[in-house]
Amino acid sequence: MVSAWRLHNARSNGGYFYVREIHMLYLSSLLGARILDNANVQVGTLKDVAVPITEAYPKVAALVISQKNRTETIVPADLIELVGKGIVTLKKSCATLPFFHLGPEHILLRKSVLDRQIVDCEGLKVVRANDIALGKVQGDLSVISIDVSILGILRRLNLDGLPFLNRIKEDLVPWNEMSLVDSTMPELKLHEQKNQLQKLHPADIANIVEELNAKRGAAFLSQLEPEIAADVIEEMDEDDQVALIEHLDAEQAGDILEDMSPDQAADILDELSDDKAQEIIAELEPEEGEKILELITYDAKEAGGLMTTEFFSVRPDWNVREVKNALKGSKDDIPTITYIYVTEEDGTLKGVLSLRRLSTSEDQKKMKEIMSKKPFFVSPTASIKQIAGFLTKYDLFSVAVAREDRKMLGIVMVDDIMRELFPEA
Repeated sequence: MVSAWRLHNARSNGGYFYVREIHMLYLSSLLGARILDNANVQVGTLKDVAVPITEAYPKVAALVISQKNRTETIVPADLIELVGKGIVTLKKSCATLPFFHLGPEHILLRKSVLDRQIVDCEGLKVVRANDIALGKVQGDLSVISIDVSILGILRRLNLDGLPFLNRIKEDLVPWNEMSLVDSTMPELKLHEQKNQLQKLHPADIANIVEELNAKRGAAFLSQLEPEIAADVIEEMDEDDQVALIEHLDAEQAGDILEDMSPDQAADILDELSDDKAQEIIAELEPEEGEKILELITYDAKEAGGLMTTEFFSVRPDWNVREVKNALKGSKDDIPTITYIYVTEEDGTLKGVLSLRRLSTSEDQKKMKEIMSKKPFFVSPTASIKQIAGFLTKYDLFSVAVAREDRKMLGIVMVDDIMRELFPEA
């Protein structure tokens, strides 16, 4: 490894010397480096390096310098003349150094990345940032990757030069393939274009989150868009769901629960502490909150507690063409559609038909002409055993849940029953 990075002619003791350009320079070799101005006067020592989090390979934006009087100054990177192991030279006198103001888009590598847990989005695992590799990208000193190997630790202990360690390989995670688990900068959110998490399957993210404790897992989830975080939580078991929601602030938790199926959101709220549940309920949108709160009133082992309020319903006078168009518009709002339920404006269940029946009917036919006028439904107090028997007897994928007056409340899916009957499957 070559130990210096050339910006301009490097200066040492009033003279000039030849500097080879680096392929890789590690943060560990820079921290504590002497900072010299253009008159070779020591300004202080390097305490940290600031970079913008929004870039795929962020170029160094500023240096945090610790001075002899225990004060800190932050100087912009365009004043750097030479960066090398143990030394950084600047283009200006220490008396005329401008101050650089860090913005919310900047992150400090030592403070917020080094020694912290990160997610290797390519390897789908949680690792620790033992060192940070910098290099030349389009002429600028930039962050290239994170060293998660034991060599990163040995390098910081000045033990990486021992002969027998030559067989140990570096394990470098490219910067644009990692995400921070948490940060000492609470306002920091990873840029969507850089955050590879958005591209992973929710089940893969759930596996990553399960490697973390609840506090760090919640911090990690807070970096995701609420709808993605909701999908991730739905992939986890109930104990983990509750622990994560407990550690999120009420507003974030409310946003995530609103993007979950109402039945799962209700199950989580029902398991939370009363104070936390009330805080989150206060953050819910009125319509979503009403759906979830209604579900909480039912026993978790009865139809009312198992049902989801997300189902596809149409009116008796709608024709086949209208229903098909409505189906296309609802595909993102309703995860699973097995049957089409025909209801009045007030929610009274009038009939049901299968997707196959809809697809084979003429476009002008109305629902009241092709629906089954004796739809199956169970009461909200029906037990798991009763629902399972009903689904088996009539070979159904889901069944409507309705009150005695036939006002439809939701549906229970066969998957929900199977999870209750075989929780370990």
